[in-house]
Amino acid sequence: MKGRPPYWKIWLLAARPLTLTASWAPVVMGLAFAWGKCSHFDVLNAALTLAAATAIQVGTNFFNDFADGRMGADPIERLGPPRTTALGWVSPREMLLATVFAFGVAVVCGVVLVYRSGTILLWIGLISIVCGVWYTAGRYSLAYLGLAEPFVLIFFGPVAVAGTVYAQCSIWFDEAFILGLGPGALSTILLVLNNMRDRETDAAAGKNTLVVRFGKNFGLLQIFANLLIATAAPVLTGWLCKEEVRMELVLLPSIGTVVASQKLIHSAKYARGREFNKLMAYTSALIAIYCLLSLPAWMWF
Repeated sequence: MKGRPPYWKIWLLAARPLTLTASWAPVVMGLAFAWGKCSHFDVLNAALTLAAATAIQVGTNFFNDFADGRMGADPIERLGPPRTTALGWVSPREMLLATVFAFGVAVVCGVVLVYRSGTILLWIGLISIVCGVWYTAGRYSLAYLGLAEPFVLIFFGPVAVAGTVYAQCSIWFDEAFILGLGPGALSTILLVLNNMRDRETDAAAGKNTLVVRFGKNFGLLQIFANLLIATAAPVLTGWLCKEEVRMELVLLPSIGTVVASQKLIHSAKYARGREFNKLMAYTSALIAIYCLLSLPAWMWF
């Protein structure tokens, strides 16, 4: 991107809207599950959950922009979208303040949710924020140690879906944890593609992602494994709820994942440089489609 974009666009870039489907999809799936399982839908709790999930994601993205800019992992010649702190469009102080504000919004939403639904949500929110900061907070952060994938799989999957269901029903369902593996796995693919694209610059900055440690073929293996998880999660959840759901509807997201798998794996195998950006957009769309295909089965048990 040539020149300095408008101020609003700078902050839009820093928020990384492409990643927001990873936050929204598990919440929407959790709301559908709660509606079908408990016949309950609290509009305020739904709005607070979605707002908190979005704020945590945006806060994590802001802090990542700050930390990677400081660590030199976002050079000007990077292949991904522009990073505002590294380019000097936003000062480190401004980005830290924006991070605090985003996490502050999450805390406010979380406090209201705790008051309305129970203290367990407090711990989920606090751990999510801590991990959001730890994600890129220096040489011993999750991303720099190559531990980011498990965090994304768990917190953008089972924790998000089951936590959303609990905020609605005040009950933990094992099925909700398993269902959450689907969106968590697809969000992990989004991260793997990002790491495959940035492998060289990450290695130069000492950011030892799993792709940096073990190479591109390991990244392809991660993509394949997570596609399997995303395909299997609805089937296993449906089997556990077999007397309550219609399996032909349960299979819709699994079929969609299988259809998308060949293109995703083949394209990732041969992609170079900025071609990964298109694959990440494709995966982001896949997460949204997966979520939408899941709704009929869980909204109408």
